[in-house]
Amino acid sequence: MENKHTYQDGKRDGLSQTWYGNGQLNVKRILKNDQEDGLSRNWLEDGRTIIEDTYKDVVNSSATHNNSRSKHPCKYKNQRPKRY
Repeated sequence: MENKHTYQDGKRDGLSQTWYGNGQLNVKRILKNDQEDGLSRNWLEDGRTIIEDTYKDVVNSSATHNNSRSKHPCKYKNQRPKRY
């Protein structure tokens, strides 16, 4: 996997991306002080979106999880969603 991060004052801050070995995007997210802040998306190796999360103030405020059968809107407070 290949990673690309933006840093400020030694911490990841801004756009952060990770790609699979085949060049397909795996994760694209915005970080602030090394913490997720804003939209975060995860893709499967075949290009299908599996998870979309929106973070605010380091707490996950909403998420949509896709799988082969359905799309589930979820809301979280003081916890992060389980990854597949």
